[in-house]
Amino acid sequence: MSALAWPLCVCIAALVALLIFRKEISRFIERTRTVTKEGVTTEAPATQEVTSAPKASAAEKLLKGFDNQLLVEQENLITNFLKDENVHNPAERERVLVRFLSAAYIVNRFESVYRSTWGSQFRALEMLNQSEPQGVPHQALEAWYEVGKAGYPGWYEAYSFEQWTKYMQGMVLIGFGNDGLVHITLFGRELLKYIVDVGYSTAKNG
Repeated sequence: MSALAWPLCVCIAALVALLIFRKEISRFIERTRTVTKEGVTTEAPATQEVTSAPKASAAEKLLKGFDNQLLVEQENLITNFLKDENVHNPAERERVLVRFLSAAYIVNRFESVYRSTWGSQFRALEMLNQSEPQGVPHQALEAWYEVGKAGYPGWYEAYSFEQWTKYMQGMVLIGFGNDGLVHITLFGRELLKYIVDVGYSTAKNG
């Protein structure tokens, strides 16, 4: 058994080396030109010229994230609208498009916040709007929280007054001033105007 130990170790070591360096060995074999008694001669591997694709511009990268046929159709409508309105100067076109984009973003945000806000929170927001610029103490909002809780106890079972308030803060509907009082924000005031303009109601569930 001891006579076989040395050859066996050599074979195992050779197998491990073959597994670890199989890529390097394969490339060496491909480069082999001749085998003589002096040794092995090889040639350098042929290099392949790689032509890199043109680097996309920053604008192209942004546009690629929003690329479908419906968007292209809408782009054409906007482009034609600007032509009809004689807005041809690039700087003026940018001003108009940035303004339109900002308005679209705000409307989308109004719609999202309106859908997720409860009726009791809108009542509190209307009270804050009427109290400006004085503001109200934080605890003054709790009366509206209790109104919502009485009407929808299941919804409020695990929903504390602090969570109710933090939702409105997170949606940037209210904020705390340096005086420690709660104030309605600009976004909150504009949301109330939007609700009136589009004919929605603040008398929602919750």
